[in-house]
Amino acid sequence: MIDKPERPLKVFLCHSSEDKAAIRILYKELINNGIDAWLDEENLLPGQDWQIEIPAAVRSSDAIIVFLSKKSITKEGYIQKEINFALNIAEEKPDGTIFIIPSRLEECDVPSRLSKWQYVDLFFENGMFSSKGYEMLIKALRIRSIQIGASTPKDLYFLRVPQPLLIVISGPSGVGKNTLVKRMKEQGLPFHFISPVTTRQPQQGESQDKDYIFTSKDEFTRMIEKDQLLEYRNIYGDYEGTLKQQIRDGVQIGKNVILCLDVKSAEALKRYLPEAVLIFITTESEEELRNFLMQRKAYSEDEILLRLAAARQENTRMNNFDFIVVNHNGQLDFTLKAITKIISAEHLRANPRKLPSFLTKAG
Repeated sequence: MIDKPERPLKVFLCHSSEDKAAIRILYKELINNGIDAWLDEENLLPGQDWQIEIPAAVRSSDAIIVFLSKKSITKEGYIQKEINFALNIAEEKPDGTIFIIPSRLEECDVPSRLSKWQYVDLFFENGMFSSKGYEMLIKALRIRSIQIGASTPKDLYFLRVPQPLLIVISGPSGVGKNTLVKRMKEQGLPFHFISPVTTRQPQQGESQDKDYIFTSKDEFTRMIEKDQLLEYRNIYGDYEGTLKQQIRDGVQIGKNVILCLDVKSAEALKRYLPEAVLIFITTESEEELRNFLMQRKAYSEDEILLRLAAARQENTRMNNFDFIVVNHNGQLDFTLKAITKIISAEHLRANPRKLPSFLTKAG
């Protein structure tokens, strides 16, 4: 009787910082395939010394997958220094001790240092890897497992990677948009939250970067001139907008991006960016919205009447949105669950939404 392998195959994922989103997805796939994958942002713990832990992880690995892209090598063909560092350690061991598998994430040159190894085209596009390249990678890792007597990776069955989404939470003033976003943060949901840029002065309890990015009107004007804003608007003499780079920051690490906008701004954004998912938040009745507004204790009766009148007009435009969610008083978590179900359903689309390249590539 042959004993089962005592351990899984150990694989070190060697990549540039700019390719983190794709590599994190592959990391999860390899783990699901029964492979002991090592990725610095997943396995390097707070307080650990990377100059000690990374060499130790490389030396204990059975294979190193070196991910190549236009972002990880220079025009001269040299590999980015982080990858170079790991390869230096791997080459300290005798030939054949560690498998080196160059994997191209896109069309790019293979540096001469890696030219003696056969590479695989694991092209990453539209949130998905090349199925043929993935099959070849798993086949190579399976052969390596057999050679050293480790667990054999499972067969590939289905590989579909969800793409990050831009989720816009909108609705009339007072329906609880900001409260919903706050609850998302409190629950630690894995979203990337946008802090709007504004020229107004901070209000009591607001902090820089966490709630808003406070700036001057001159600097805001420069942001417009440099095309750094996805959208912007004038609010009672002050300007407020959304930085494109903030969206890129979330998308590039594979997270859904949450943006909170008023109804008019959300509609304008949808015309400009139809790939965004717009969720309209409303209340069951005007009386319920009045109760929401009164609970804030920040509005006079005249101000409440003005907001109710505006809400009537905005509710007539809810059909311009992708989804409508009723936020019942006292049932915030139920509303939040409805939003997360919408996001989950969007990830199951046969033809997923695809954000334009200016929001997915480094700016």
